[in-house]
Amino acid sequence: MQLVAQSTTITPRLFGIVAASVSSGAGELSFLQLTHWHDKLALPGFAVGTGMAGLAGAYFYLALTTWIGFSVHASLNISSVYQPIFRRLTVVSSIRARSWIFPYSSPRIKGSRHL
Repeated sequence: MQLVAQSTTITPRLFGIVAASVSSGAGELSFLQLTHWHDKLALPGFAVGTGMAGLAGAYFYLALTTWIGFSVHASLNISSVYQPIFRRLTVVSSIRARSWIFPYSSPRIKGSRHL
């Protein structure tokens, strides 16, 4: 994101977009491959968490550029600095999804096998 925000020509910006896309895809792919080791709610939690983080990021960018009036350059710099906050939003929303979406799900019983 810093490469996209700091560069003035199109080539480094496109490279930054490609690098961000590849790293995001690799992270999602590796997490989705590991969901079979976790509880059956890992996949819905992941979906809700990434959805909430996407909405929060879009609204944050909208607030910075439209409502507050920062430039696109300044908004990208601020967004890249506050990225750990969005990661925490993803984790919190995926944890809360378990109680919001599945309020009557039974807890995992020790020794039982769930498929």
